[in-house]
Amino acid sequence: IFTYNEENSDIKMEGPFQFLGSGQKFGMNAAGKGKGNIKTNEYSFNTFMVLDFAVVPQAMDMMAVDLKDVIDRIGAPSAHADRTALLYKAAEIIGDKAAKAYEKASLEDYIPLVTSSNELIRNLVISDVDLKWSEKQKAWYSTSKISISNILRTDINARLDGFMEIKKTDLGDIVNIFIQASPATWYAFNFENNRLILSSSNDDFNGLVRSKSNASKAKIGEFVFVDGDVAEALTFVNRFRKTYFDINEPYQLNMPSELVDDKEEFNTIMEDKKSEETGDDDGF
Repeated sequence: IFTYNEENSDIKMEGPFQFLGSGQKFGMNAAGKGKGNIKTNEYSFNTFMVLDFAVVPQAMDMMAVDLKDVIDRIGAPSAHADRTALLYKAAEIIGDKAAKAYEKASLEDYIPLVTSSNELIRNLVISDVDLKWSEKQKAWYSTSKISISNILRTDINARLDGFMEIKKTDLGDIVNIFIQASPATWYAFNFENNRLILSSSNDDFNGLVRSKSNASKAKIGEFVFVDGDVAEALTFVNRFRKTYFDINEPYQLNMPSELVDDKEEFNTIMEDKKSEETGDDDGF
C-alpha cells in the first residue's frame, strides 16, 4: 500500500521494504509500515527484518545460547508487544497462510514465532525496530530498542538495548548492528565492502569466528567474515550516538543504553534539538 496526500505531500506505506541491494552474501528481507513527507525528506519506518549472512552457524548458535541464558537469568521485555502488528509484518515474510496458522495456534499459549515458517530460520530475526531516515547521513538509524525474535532455531523473544544503522554510499551499503542484553553481554556486526566484522563480549564466540574466518582463502572482492574487537564496536556506538542524538559522552559497555524507547519522549528530544539549532524558545 502506498498513499500520497497532494495537499501536504505526506506519504504512507505498508508492505515489503528493500533496504539492501540484492545478490550479496549479507541479505535482508524486511517488511513493515512507514510514513514521511517528500518535501522535507523526513521518513520513519516500523520494521520486521530477517537477516541472513554467510557465517558459520555454530557462531550464531553460540550467540543465541549466550543471549538466552542472560535473558532467562535477568529478564527482558517481550519482543512481541503488539501482536496484531507482528502478524501483519510477519505475513509479508512467511505468507498469509502461515501467519494465520501461527495466530490460531498461539491463541491459548505462547509459541515461538520461528516455528511458524522455515523462512524465519535465519541468522538474526528482528521482529520490531523503529527506523528514521537521515538525509544528511543518507542512512536509516534506529530510534528504539531492538526486538530479537530468534537466532536460527533458538527463540529469543526479547526487546534489547541496541543501535542499528543502514547507510547508503556510492561504494555500496553499510550495515551496523549493536545488541546488548546486559552490561556484560553484547554483540556487534559491521558489514561494509563485502566484509563482515563480528565482535562480542563472548571470548568463545570471538575465537570461533577467528578460527573459522575465510579471510585467508577469499579472493579479492569476495565476501569474508572476520572477528573484531571492543574498540571497533565502541567506535560505531559512539559515532552513532554523536551523529544521530548529539550525545558526546563515551558509551560505557557496562551500562545499559540511554536511548529512549518511547516515541513521545524521542519526539520531545528532537524538538528540543531543533529549538537549540534555531534559537527558538517555548512559546515563540
